[in-house]
Amino acid sequence: MKILRFMTTANRPTYGVWEEDRVRVIAGDPYGVWAVSDTVLRLEQITLILPPTDPPNIVGVGFNFLTHVQELGEAPPDRLLSSWQSTTSLTGRDRPLIIPRGMKEPVHYEVQLGIILRAPLFEASESEAMTALFGYTGAITLSIPTDKYESGARWSRGRSYDSTTSIGPFLQSEMNPDNADIHCRLNSEEVVKANSSSFLFSCPRILSELSHRHTLRAGTLILTGPAPFDQSDKKVRRVVQEGDILEIEVEGAGKLSNPVVAA
Repeated sequence: MKILRFMTTANRPTYGVWEEDRVRVIAGDPYGVWAVSDTVLRLEQITLILPPTDPPNIVGVGFNFLTHVQELGEAPPDRLLSSWQSTTSLTGRDRPLIIPRGMKEPVHYEVQLGIILRAPLFEASESEAMTALFGYTGAITLSIPTDKYESGARWSRGRSYDSTTSIGPFLQSEMNPDNADIHCRLNSEEVVKANSSSFLFSCPRILSELSHRHTLRAGTLILTGPAPFDQSDKKVRRVVQEGDILEIEVEGAGKLSNPVVAA
């Protein structure tokens, strides 16, 4: 099921189920009791597609593809690496990803599979964790260089600038997380072709381990780790500049496209 969060001509956030040429509105609370209603909206009644969640928290997983670890010359982690990310970093489909003002160093980009929770999790087993799952989505992140002398965790700082992460367009509730294709195109050229079957830490394990570190609230967005670049093309451009267009396509969750601008 493709779930969409959007604004209507009534100017309020609404959830619905995408049916190709129309959207069927969800009645009730998507993080509580809900059902697909008989109310149908035409596409022209949708004024803005929003990120599929307004998360209370964003948690990012570090190295989760062996080939990505090897790209960076690192050893595979023996435990799940994670960091927090500011919720103000989030934007949605067609909205600009913003390179911060005054940035002189190269800005890299990452694409990931995102997980969204529908219920809280605390000290959950892997099977228990999956019952709290709402669905999956695509994510594009600009990784901003940080000064090593600044305070705080560098992973969190570099991914917390405003409007540097986009997710969407859909939340897919019926996807197999252990075998999902992830594609990324930079200015229409494919630069990432990966599959979640290559995860070092599966989605159930990620959720379970994180829930043993802290409570995960309903609506939390978890980014499962950057996908590796196309290994067959050594000339793939791994940095972005103003004017670029980034697009991610996660199997079942639609295509997400964002322009890159400089503040």
